[in-house]
Amino acid sequence: MAASSEHAADGIRINALLPGGTVTPAGGEGNADLLQLIADLHPMKRMARPEEIAQAALHLLSDRASFMTGTAMAVDGGISVRLT
Repeated sequence: MAASSEHAADGIRINALLPGGTVTPAGGEGNADLLQLIADLHPMKRMARPEEIAQAALHLLSDRASFMTGTAMAVDGGISVRLT
């Protein structure tokens, strides 16, 4: 994320949103066993709703994140912690 450092003084913030498994129409809604397998990988034992990922994106866009740049924000139900 070198660009975040290069453009910070210009008021440009660059962050990454790292979503976990998310329930979407393209994500195999018809295969309940597959969805449960993916959900079980997450410590929260469920997948995200699209609205939950959108809320995190809105946070990064808001003034509440005005001092955030160069951040990789995991919104993954804890799976990244489990896998480390």
